[in-house]
Amino acid sequence: MGGIGKTTLATVLYDKLSREFEGHCLVANVKEKSEKCENLCEEIFSKLSKKRNHSFEASELHWLLQRKRVFIVLDDVATQEQLEEVIYQFYPLGPGSRVIVTTRYKQIFKLDAEIYPVKKLSHHHSLELCCLTAFEKKQPSIPLALKVMGASLRTKTKEVWESQLNKL
Repeated sequence: MGGIGKTTLATVLYDKLSREFEGHCLVANVKEKSEKCENLCEEIFSKLSKKRNHSFEASELHWLLQRKRVFIVLDDVATQEQLEEVIYQFYPLGPGSRVIVTTRYKQIFKLDAEIYPVKKLSHHHSLELCCLTAFEKKQPSIPLALKVMGASLRTKTKEVWESQLNKL
């Protein structure tokens, strides 16, 4: 499902954990970059090796990555081909290396992959997040007019409530 927070979670994990690895990179929008025929492997290698615009041999890449503990985040992978283009070219990675892939399509993974689905927020948490974004508070302030009307209706009958509702 789009907009559920996969990218946000992956980015937070990357920011928190990347310093623990010898090499790290976050590749955003893999689907879009792949459709534009951008070379994702070169982008990853440049970030991991900290060498810009460096042409490399596949053997050099494998030698480097098999000896380094690296952390790679691939965001928004749409097809198994996109995943294979990147990950399987770097296999095997050094001991302790980690790869996080965000996708809407869990069928792109092999059967032994560990999949952690992002759960939808509860109604309460959705409302809280909306309020934090809109009002920068967990709950919006209730306008004074609503407080006064609510207090005035506290002991009234159903007919009075309906009359007030019709006036609104």
